[in-house]
Amino acid sequence: MTDANEKSGQAEKCNAPNLAQGRDILRLLDEAANERAAGAARMQCRVCWYIYDPEEGCPAWDIEPGTPFSALPEEFTCPDCGQPKSAFLPAED
Repeated sequence: MTDANEKSGQAEKCNAPNLAQGRDILRLLDEAANERAAGAARMQCRVCWYIYDPEEGCPAWDIEPGTPFSALPEEFTCPDCGQPKSAFLPAED
């Protein structure tokens, strides 16, 4: 058995979870943000507190009023601080 196989076997024996790495982490964060946004009307950047309100859209990104957060382009970033969609949380009213 090679070192890699031994390590793999050890991970299986101790039921170690498969851990995401690199781009997988970014993808998972974006998916989580989209899931959180599904039921929220307004989303708030957790870094600078900018609020995306679907009723207003986002003029900086040419996002029309009435566009839900989940429909924003994948490359959308906060217009105030540049953080990705994954940095947004549902805004409390």
